[in-house]
Amino acid sequence: MVRTFIGISLEPSIVAEISQELSYLKHKFPNIKWVKSQNIHITLKFLGNVEPNDLRIIFNEVSQIGKTILPFALSIQSVTLLPDSKRPRVVCAGTGMGTEELVALQGKVDECCANFINSNDKKIYSPHFTLGRIKKPSYALGFEEYLSDFDNIDFGITDVDELVVYMSELGNNGAEYSPMYKVRLGE
Repeated sequence: MVRTFIGISLEPSIVAEISQELSYLKHKFPNIKWVKSQNIHITLKFLGNVEPNDLRIIFNEVSQIGKTILPFALSIQSVTLLPDSKRPRVVCAGTGMGTEELVALQGKVDECCANFINSNDKKIYSPHFTLGRIKKPSYALGFEEYLSDFDNIDFGITDVDELVVYMSELGNNGAEYSPMYKVRLGE
């Protein structure tokens, strides 16, 4: 079985900007499990454990989606806590310009995955880039007072021009994500 998800990656300059801007928070809140820079991405659909033989089907479906969606620009901005600051579980960056296109892309991915993944996931898709995970609310005590500093931050604009099927390998130092298949959008 291969732990798999479909997502998009960020341009390296955006990842560097996020890492630089968050270095203070990482130092101030060391108990938060911060996502490694190379693992920052946006998940469109988590597929879970997939049989290796089924990967070909997934690659084919993703190729079909790629032909129907044109590339677009996506702005990365703000830092927030999910689900909210009273019960924080995730530190994330939000999206601005291009969010409508991103939601449409995720809808296409979700629709095609319904053909081969049995999912009862009824949550409304909320585009975000996970930056850190909070195991205990006490790990984020005082974090809320820093959010206003990141409310209007603009990390930059990334081109969304490909879909990526990732393999996620869990290890002692957290998950490692490796691209298994990439599809250019609009081709």
